[in-house]
Amino acid sequence: MSFKVGIRSSNDTGWVYNGLRFATKQEAEDYQFQLIASWTSVEHSCISECSDQPNYTFENGQIKRIGDVNRG
Repeated sequence: MSFKVGIRSSNDTGWVYNGLRFATKQEAEDYQFQLIASWTSVEHSCISECSDQPNYTFENGQIKRIGDVNRG
């Protein structure tokens, strides 16, 4: 299980997700806040639980792929 962030802009007919999956809802919320701040046309956002394995972490404002975290 993991958490993913969905975004909808004025031109989207449905939710748009990228490939980032986080182990905790808190990581997804922190990433969501940063993502929204960097876009100008976000109308809605959501966090969804999904069955994918977590593949990224988000700590101290940094996105890191899980395989890269173990390497330092």
